[in-house]
Amino acid sequence: MKKYMLILITCMFLSSCDDAGYNHYSVSNDATKAVSYKFDGDTYTLSPSESKSYEVSASKMGFMGVENVIAVTGNKHSVKTTRSGNDYSFIDNTPYNLHVINTLPITIAIQANDYISASGATTLSINSNTENNSAQIYTRSPKFTANTNYPVLFDWNFSVDTVYVIIR
Repeated sequence: MKKYMLILITCMFLSSCDDAGYNHYSVSNDATKAVSYKFDGDTYTLSPSESKSYEVSASKMGFMGVENVIAVTGNKHSVKTTRSGNDYSFIDNTPYNLHVINTLPITIAIQANDYISASGATTLSINSNTENNSAQIYTRSPKFTANTNYPVLFDWNFSVDTVYVIIR
């Protein structure tokens, strides 16, 4: 009887070792656009509703998760990453309306660390003494910059779902 117990325990131990030494990861794209990202040093692309599973040797040192979003159809900030353990999901990020008034006597192009989405571009051009509300922005705390040597001051505030900007 002891012999059978020893064989049974040995078999149970060996069968439990199949996954030993590996970490399991899953990445799913729940966003409405394709997403490219890096995982364990390699680049992958997932179409909407697509997912991928990974098995990484535990002997590899360091962080083996989704490193960052490197490309999205449109603005890369339009997608954000959520994580639960070793399960990662890409989801759509909610944009805010961007309402800009240019009080300067020149046409100016503004950026906000690529958080602006203006017809697929991350730069918004505003004619002199006009306003523009055709763009969106993916942050509530933008850091605006302009492509001019003209002295520029950005006054902005956030209200519910809109970022209001006055360029002086």
